[in-house]
This record gives sequence, C-alpha cells and structure tokens, in this order.
Amino acid sequence: MFWLTLLGVLLMGQEPAGGFPGQQVWEALLKREAQGPQGDPALWEANRALARLHLEKAQLLLNAGWSQAAQEEVRKAQKALERLAQGERPYAGQAGLQEWAYVCRTDGSAQPYFVAVPEEAPPPQGWPMVLFLHGYDPAITKINPWVFGEQEWSLFTQKGVLLVIPYGRRNSDFLRIGEVDCLRVLEEATRLFPVDADRVYVMGASMGGYGAWNLALHYPDRFAAVAPIAAHSDFYLWERRDRNTTPRFKRTLLSMENPLDLAANALHLGIYFQHGGEDTLVVTEHSRQMAQRFQALGYPFEYEEIPEGSHYIYWEPQCYERALKRILGYRRSLFPERVRYVTYHLRYHRAYWVR
Repeated sequence: MFWLTLLGVLLMGQEPAGGFPGQQVWEALLKREAQGPQGDPALWEANRALARLHLEKAQLLLNAGWSQAAQEEVRKAQKALERLAQGERPYAGQAGLQEWAYVCRTDGSAQPYFVAVPEEAPPPQGWPMVLFLHGYDPAITKINPWVFGEQEWSLFTQKGVLLVIPYGRRNSDFLRIGEVDCLRVLEEATRLFPVDADRVYVMGASMGGYGAWNLALHYPDRFAAVAPIAAHSDFYLWERRDRNTTPRFKRTLLSMENPLDLAANALHLGIYFQHGGEDTLVVTEHSRQMAQRFQALGYPFEYEEIPEGSHYIYWEPQCYERALKRILGYRRSLFPERVRYVTYHLRYHRAYWVR
C-alpha cells in the first residue's frame, strides 16, 4: 500500500520539491498512511486529508515566496499528523468557521471544504444543514478559497444551522467533478457532524445557484429544499441559442445539466429562489422561466424578484435571511406515493423508490 500511495503521489505531481520545509512531515504522513486506518475511520480520513492539504498549501505558498505562511501550513500539517496518530478530532469542542478536507477517490487529491458550526449543542435529531455553493471567482485557489465572512456565516449558525461550503474544484459550475465534490462533502459532513438527514438544504449564488438547481434536480431525494440565488437555469437563454435549431443529440446532452429541462424532478422539494429585477449578468428571465415552468407543472414554489436588484443581491445578508426564513420549515419526503424523475444520462438513474 505504501508504494501504491507513493506512486499515486508521484503521478499526480504532489510530491514536495527538494528543500521543502515539510519534507519530514510528508514522509511521516506516507508511513502513517501505509499502516492504514486506526481508530475512528472518519477521523483518520479527516486528519490525513488535512495533513495533505496543509502540505500542498505550504508548497504553493513557498512557490509564491510566502515562506512564513508556508511554515504555518507545515505546522498545521504536523498537528494533523499528531491527531492522526492519536485518533483525535480536529477542532474538538470548537464552534465557528472551520476548514476540513477529504482525499478524493477519483484522483487522490486533498480537497478542502468549510464548515460553520453553531455554538449551541445540536438537538437530538441533529442540526439542519445548508450546503452552500459559491459563485464564480477566477481568483479562487486552495490558498485563496471562497468563504463567507463572519457576518454571513453567523446568520446560519445563530439559527442553529450547520453551514457547509464545498470548494467545488474552483469554478466547475458544480458539475461532473464539481458535483462529485459536493456529494463527497455531503458524505463527510454527515459522518463527522450530527446532522438531521431530513433537513438538508442546498443553496447557492450565481454559478452556485446553477449548481444548486442541478444538484437538487439530479438528487431530489437527498434534500428537503432548494434555494438558488441569481441563478442561470437555461443553456439556450444563457448562450442566446435557438433550441429548435440545435441538433437532437446535442439537445439531449445539454438537457442533462439544464435545470429548466429537469424541473419536474422538484415535485417533493421545497422551492424558493430569488433574483434581482435588474440583473444584466445572469438575466432575470432565467428565474422567470423557472417560475413559469413550475407553474405549468402545478408545483408549489416561491419566487421572489428583488425590485431594482442587480446580480449581486447575494452580497447583502438580507438575501440569506430571506432564504433561511423560507426553507427551514421543509423536511425531506422519504416515501412519496408518486415520483416524477426526468433524466438524460444513466449517471442519474434513481430517486426515492424509483430505479
């Protein structure tokens, strides 16, 4: 296993360069990984992922000339390695914003995500959880991730909500490998924190709103409600293309990740979405079309258009207050009598009791 791990590291270009200040920590981590999980598997996985992530960040910072910041990441990696050996939990007993990580099963890379933990103890059934998908930002990296400021994340935690923010492989639209990231973060968060599985909500802004639509409509039985903000919902509107002149095989491929074509899958979801009435980046018509589609389907939903609001309504905390007020009362429907599930790819082949 040691040599397989080392081979994977070398193939992925993740081995630290010569003279790297964390070289000893890296070698100790590889030896520890070769021994396999010990103690709680979830904590073992979290600590080894954090150790890998901090070492990768240290290398990136060192390459950029930030030697002091790189040393701090090496120190964090050493702490993670110590927790790994002792079976201890990261951030034990702490509330607030925390950086976690996992090792991806697809490519062996360490992927970060952030969790804002409420100060109050969870209720017996666990905290409700909001999975929040961030907007597009070309400056996002592992050493410059997208996270909420305290003013925003505290809106969630003060309501007793566990807020979870995937990295999403930077700007992936939360599709394909980005979607894999979201699903794994859901898996890790529910293993590591007490979560009410029937009160898991997906929310996102701009690019993340598009991701929220797709994630909820691909996997409607995993969520209680969906709450996109200023979200793109239709490829043809986004690209200014005529659906009718697009070849049929292309329409099928595009529909796989086109929320407007998947709207029927929201039959048992709580639906609340909002858009600025003067949005010129992701034009307001995207959300108006979704509202028309849900109305035609006969589904209950709530669409709120903010008069004179621009694309950046999600820069205001009131945006999240509105969303939380609307969605937190929803619970997941586990065994509905009737299921509607539209899919254009065998990757998405099940929902509720339908296979």
